[in-house]
Amino acid sequence: ALSTRASTLDPSCMLSSLPKESFEETVAYCAITFGTGSEEISNCIRAASEACPLGLRVKELLETFEAYHEIAAFAHDAGKVREVDQIFDMACGHGLLGILLAYRFPKRRVVCVDTSKRDSFGALVKAFQDHGIAVKGEALPLSNLEFLEAGI
Repeated sequence: ALSTRASTLDPSCMLSSLPKESFEETVAYCAITFGTGSEEISNCIRAASEACPLGLRVKELLETFEAYHEIAAFAHDAGKVREVDQIFDMACGHGLLGILLAYRFPKRRVVCVDTSKRDSFGALVKAFQDHGIAVKGEALPLSNLEFLEAGI
């Protein structure tokens, strides 16, 4: 069971601190939410959690995947109406939303923007580059991803 406070998830609960069964259920949920046939997502999240144990809060992780699901659908539909060649993830925090969008849309430039780059951003990028699948013409997954350190 996931840590809760009253009727919400405990915002300080880290993925790495979950019991093994809950950990595996959570990373499996992430892969399912990303989309059918994306089992590598579980490996990416698992590897990032191992590399940066204090970098992935369960509540943020689940909220990010839910947001990704909606934003990716919008970006896909918007691309049918007019060309969308850039996506910005403003105040990106750990950057997972931008990373997921860059992974899903490898031909679009994705820029994550925040006042500083968290250690978890680097762990997530490395995990996706090590465990993700590059598309044709891409040396590594996420070659379309940038981080811009700036105030908003």
